[in-house]
Amino acid sequence: MIILSHFQAQEISARAKFGQKGIEASLDLGISVSKVKVEGQKVIFPGGESAPLQDVEKIAKDDKSCYYLDEGKFHKLAIFSEETNLYYKLFPTRTAPTIEISGIRMHRVKDITP
Repeated sequence: MIILSHFQAQEISARAKFGQKGIEASLDLGISVSKVKVEGQKVIFPGGESAPLQDVEKIAKDDKSCYYLDEGKFHKLAIFSEETNLYYKLFPTRTAPTIEISGIRMHRVKDITP
């Protein structure tokens, strides 16, 4: 599964703007590094999945959410539970992400790794 936050998306976007075609980036929120290609206005991920570069640029501007790629489209990694009436989402940090439940982060993120 390909998961990006603004940290990884900014890296891909910046390198693409400088014309770099082969880019090393984390596609799993910093666990590992993979190679992606930029061809025209499309980002091609390992395994052949692709998404518009414009979508990666949008993710680069959102510092509050993580996104996963499904069938060529990025979706926010978040869900609302009607059962609990709570909103759950993955919140990005420089290291490991944390879960946020209805706006409350489940771990401290300032000056510490969650």
